[in-house]
Amino acid sequence: MVLRLGPIVAVAAVALLGACKYGTRPDDVLSTTQQIDLVESAPLAFAPWTNRAMPYCVGPGDKLRIKFTVTREMDEEVVVSPDGYIGARATGQISVEGRTVPEIENAIRRAARDDLTMTTTTGRFGLTRWDEEVYDDAEGAKLQAVSMAKAFAGGIDGTSTGRLLQAFAADGAAAYVGIERVTGEVDGRKGSFVLRHSAVGSAAGGSMSVDVVPGSATGDLVGLAGEFPIARSPAGEHTYAFDYTLPER
Repeated sequence: MVLRLGPIVAVAAVALLGACKYGTRPDDVLSTTQQIDLVESAPLAFAPWTNRAMPYCVGPGDKLRIKFTVTREMDEEVVVSPDGYIGARATGQISVEGRTVPEIENAIRRAARDDLTMTTTTGRFGLTRWDEEVYDDAEGAKLQAVSMAKAFAGGIDGTSTGRLLQAFAADGAAAYVGIERVTGEVDGRKGSFVLRHSAVGSAAGGSMSVDVVPGSATGDLVGLAGEFPIARSPAGEHTYAFDYTLPER
């Protein structure tokens, strides 16, 4: 099942590698939710005299470095075209000529938000291999390492392999961390990605977090980000509800 929710904001950092012919040159870094710094500039032209600093703006020939805080594989450098546009993988064509740094940040944020829609895909998985080895059985907690493999069905169609490190305390509390690589399809798009696991539990309660490692996705899944909640039924069946974002192809 696929459930499409409202758009989300993609947070990015943008480095300005060139200054346009209008306005004043910015300092090294200007920042809102995104970062912009000046590395290389085109010549400045004369502008009407004023004792007030003119807003900085971008023009043809300037260079921008776009950085995303999560999907780092989408980072890139672009040059403003003669007609004043940039073309980025995450946003498509955006007009930037004559815009100030904050205006460009907002334009990129809006374009990325429109392109990235949160999707939830659900299904189940089963363990096809589980090999555990105790490597420390000292007082306080038993420590063991696990090598595992899974088969996925539903929104994710594929397999995975992973390694876990587990701790079991004498009072019944437990915790684990792990790394797992999933290979297959997510709602029909092929590739692979890595999940990071972290969980702790005791008689007082517990928490669990499973999410995509930034920059780990390949193939049609490049740019994948999201969280991977897992549930286990009383009968022992494992299900997932993968909340993810993925740039349009």
